[in-house]
Amino acid sequence: MAKSTTNSSPMIQGQPILNVALLGEYGVGKTSLIRRFKYNIYNEGVTQETVGDFEDVICIVPLRHNESRSMRIRLHDTAGMEKDSSLTSNYYRHKDGIILTWDLTREETYRRLGHWEQAALNNYRDHDIPQFIVVANKCENQEMDSKVYQQCLEYSQAKKYSCFKTSARDSINVKQAFHELLSLMGKVYEEKNYSKPERELSRSVDLENSDLPIKDPCCN
Repeated sequence: MAKSTTNSSPMIQGQPILNVALLGEYGVGKTSLIRRFKYNIYNEGVTQETVGDFEDVICIVPLRHNESRSMRIRLHDTAGMEKDSSLTSNYYRHKDGIILTWDLTREETYRRLGHWEQAALNNYRDHDIPQFIVVANKCENQEMDSKVYQQCLEYSQAKKYSCFKTSARDSINVKQAFHELLSLMGKVYEEKNYSKPERELSRSVDLENSDLPIKDPCCN
């Protein structure tokens, strides 16, 4: 679904869509992070079958002015296509958020973050750049390299990206990382869509009285 270049976002049944791509080397746990976030499950070695496939998650996204809104978060996976460098520019385009992902036990996957960041940025104009966060996955492993993680923190701070040490296997900080990206994307969405003082384009969602079938304060 294409991201609009005007003050509007794509919708399904009146629900805005925010597109998120996970980028990183093969085997860093991108599919596992998506499955942990959406289903709260972990299956070791599972890979999305087809590039371009996605998972939709209905989330309450925080906006400015203490408002929030139900949105459809579309999570795009590389389906292992990054292994042979066969991702096309279509995968990178029209994304609202990007999660740069690496494996704490494989230093070479951190060294490639800059490549994935630039591959994404090559497809955007300055005024339309997506929101980025960095995820250092597989923190459950004892052999993780703390020195490389410190370098990752410095890289993230220099880029002004939030950085999270996660474990899709043990469900550590996965929800927190996704929620941070939702908050960043929500602010951008509001800037593009809430230009009128009376804020006609949407109403805030009252989490106490909402009829939305959600089990979590953010997502189901």
